[in-house]
Amino acid sequence: MEVIDDSAEVAEVIASGLLDAPWYMACHPDVGAAGIDPATHFCRYGWHENRAPNAWFDPAWYLAQNADVVASGINPLLHYMRHGEAEGRRPCVHFDPIWYRTAHALPRESSPLQHYLSHRANGKFSPSALLYGVPLLPVYRDDLKAGIDPYLHCIDDAAQAAQDLAPDIALVAASGLLDPNYYLINGTDVREAALDPAQHFCRHGWHENRKPNIYFNTLWYLQTNPVVGRMQINPLVHYICEGEADGRRPTVYFDPAWYRAAYPEDLEATRLGPLAHYLARRRSQMFSPNRHFDVAWYIARYGAEVGPNRDPFAHYLQMGTTSDLDPSPEFNAATYRRRHLGRMTRAFRQMLHPDRDNPLVHYLRTQYR
Repeated sequence: MEVIDDSAEVAEVIASGLLDAPWYMACHPDVGAAGIDPATHFCRYGWHENRAPNAWFDPAWYLAQNADVVASGINPLLHYMRHGEAEGRRPCVHFDPIWYRTAHALPRESSPLQHYLSHRANGKFSPSALLYGVPLLPVYRDDLKAGIDPYLHCIDDAAQAAQDLAPDIALVAASGLLDPNYYLINGTDVREAALDPAQHFCRHGWHENRKPNIYFNTLWYLQTNPVVGRMQINPLVHYICEGEADGRRPTVYFDPAWYRAAYPEDLEATRLGPLAHYLARRRSQMFSPNRHFDVAWYIARYGAEVGPNRDPFAHYLQMGTTSDLDPSPEFNAATYRRRHLGRMTRAFRQMLHPDRDNPLVHYLRTQYR
């Protein structure tokens, strides 16, 4: 009987870090019972039997996607290690090595899959843009503490339920940051097609720079957080997962860090994030979106114009742009306009836009980095 020396291939597989020996033995107890080293078994028998070397490399799928690898007769994992990963070929349907390298700023010489397998226990590295928000979904939030890969958990759940893998939709729908009325009023095509606002925003809306609510400017968030564009992820999901906690503003005139410090008891009582709390409570006329808008002072001065159960800052955005209303006693809008925006003439009054021409908004833009 011919003895094949595969020691070099076995050593190469071991050195790659892509053979998860404990996982392989747990999935294939017959290997341990036979007393065969897992790397040797995989190189000699396993890949021929479509056994996976780790949870994120699917030999059968890889071969089905790459006819040239089938024709070469090479061990698919060896091909991936030597050529496939550098060429951007996926090891399985839900791991994107090109995206992973770019999103997580990996050095060129590093292996995205090996890096993920080495760091997946901390939950900081998503295997693809599609799965970025998974660890924050309530059903997967405690997986890491239990030693479970939340991304695999989510993939398995979707497969068992025969549903599309779309964790962003559930995350956005539960966040309180998608205002259905606002989205439908400003998206007549969505309303006429009777589409679900959260689904539309996650699948199409953010790509089209649509706003999920009045206080989240999708385009502005992308421009002020270039990492989101590099990662090619839903900007609202980034805000939910990281941005709000880091004090990143969803629009220039909502300051989550200041809001958290200004209303700690209200946030603790409701267990809502700053923006979700403000969206739910803004019509109470008791909360300000930033330190420069004194809501009590504004209501005392302009309350009759604002009216009951209306958002005072939304009123200020529009009327303060065309009439130079002051947002607080410390900010003189007319003086600021003369110094930084020029005089406001009647001819151009109706052409002014709050995000560009409101004195306070202009000031906030100059201050935010």
